[in-house]
Amino acid sequence: MASENTAHEPDSWPHWVLRRVPDPFTDLTYYLDRSRNEKQVRWASSVQRRSKILATARLLMSQHAFDKVKLQSLAEDCGVSIQTIYNLIGNREQMLHASAAQWVYAIAADGRKLAGDSDFNSTFTMLAMFWSSAFVHRDYVRSAAHFTVYEGAPLRQPFYAAGNAVFLEDLTRLDELGMVRAGVDLKCLARQLNVSANSTICQWVIEQYDTNEFGRELLNGPGLMLAGALKGEEAARLERTMRWWGSSL
Repeated sequence: MASENTAHEPDSWPHWVLRRVPDPFTDLTYYLDRSRNEKQVRWASSVQRRSKILATARLLMSQHAFDKVKLQSLAEDCGVSIQTIYNLIGNREQMLHASAAQWVYAIAADGRKLAGDSDFNSTFTMLAMFWSSAFVHRDYVRSAAHFTVYEGAPLRQPFYAAGNAVFLEDLTRLDELGMVRAGVDLKCLARQLNVSANSTICQWVIEQYDTNEFGRELLNGPGLMLAGALKGEEAARLERTMRWWGSSL
C-alpha cells in the first residue's frame, strides 16, 4: 500500500523535496546509539566530533578559496587541536575530501529515506535531492562546483567517487530484486548517472541558467538513462516519480 505521501498533489512534490535536503553546515551524523556500552559511547563520540569538523570545513569552503581553508583555522573554529583532526580524519587533503564525500552520502541517505517512505523510485529521488541541494544551499554548492571544475579540480575525485558509490549501491539492490533489464552494465550506468548529475549541477551553478531548464535536464538526461535500464514495477514507479517531478516545471 502506498503511503500517505503519494497523496500529495503532483506539483507539490518537488517543493516537499526541497525541504528535505540536509544542511551541509550541521553535524550530519546519522543513527548513533550511545546507550549500549562504554565502547560504543566512545565510538559515537568520536564519529560525532569528526562529523562536526567536516561540517565546519564545508562552511569554511563556502566562505573562502580552497587554498585558504587551513587546518589551524579549522581547529580553532572547532575548539580542537590540529592533532585531533589528524587523528580523526587525516591531513588537509583527506579532510577536504572527507567533507565532500560526507555531504554526498548525507543527501543520498535522505533521498533513500524519502523514497522508502513513499512509492518513489529511490535512484531518481536521490538525483532530485542532489538537484534540490543546488537551490537550498547555493553558497556551498557553488563553492563545491568551482572546486570540482576549476583550479586543478581538488574536489573532483571525492565527489565523483562518492556519487558513483551511492548510485551503484542502489542499482545493485534493484538488480537483485530483478528490476533491471538484462545486459545493463551497472557500474557504467552508475557512472553515467553520476557524471550527468554532477556536470548539470556544475553548469547550472557556473552559468546560472534558468532553473526550469535545469529541471528539464534532470528529466531528459539521467532520468531517461535510468528509464531505459529499469523494468517491471520499478519502471512504473520511476515513470510516476518523473511525471510528478516534471509537472511543476
